[in-house]
Amino acid sequence: MTDPWFEFVAAERTAGPVSGVREDWHRGRATYVVWALRVSLAAERVERVRAAVGSWIRLVDEADLHVTAWVCGFPTDRPELDDDVATSVLEAQSVVAGRPVRLELGAATSFLACPALLVHDARGELAAVRAELGAHQRELRWAPYTPHVTVGSYLESVPTGPIVEALRPFRDEPRIEVVGRVQRVEVDARVPGAALRWC
Repeated sequence: MTDPWFEFVAAERTAGPVSGVREDWHRGRATYVVWALRVSLAAERVERVRAAVGSWIRLVDEADLHVTAWVCGFPTDRPELDDDVATSVLEAQSVVAGRPVRLELGAATSFLACPALLVHDARGELAAVRAELGAHQRELRWAPYTPHVTVGSYLESVPTGPIVEALRPFRDEPRIEVVGRVQRVEVDARVPGAALRWC
């Protein structure tokens, strides 16, 4: 697993929202689908990290804390665009719905767009779920898969230095076991920070 921390430390600024990027992404489509695992036991650790970096981020609602298992795309009966996903594919993938997955929650880290907590798949249970999902669809991913729990998203582009210092005390946190169940998640792609719909 790749820890984005070292790239973040080397960067000068966070990646805040850029005008027009969201519109170019959703292209008028509303519903975006991923498979994810809710991890409610992460709330206490997330809260301490939030307290350290909260002034820089849009918070993720506690009820929506999750580990993304698979990025599907925009559902449609007739895929046309490169990030459309056929509803028949989602139905085939639903074989994993409800499956419990044991994971380990670890240290704080940060991508350029969001602070997060690292997640470790010590038993390979998440990898097994991803393999099953991947049997039906190529995942929409532009970077290596790094399981994590997103704490929030940066509100704007700001210097990384103060954030690095705020997160550094949480880099040596011991791992704790969490259990999540695989669920389909929908979000309104047109709305920044939109609440997740757990299906």
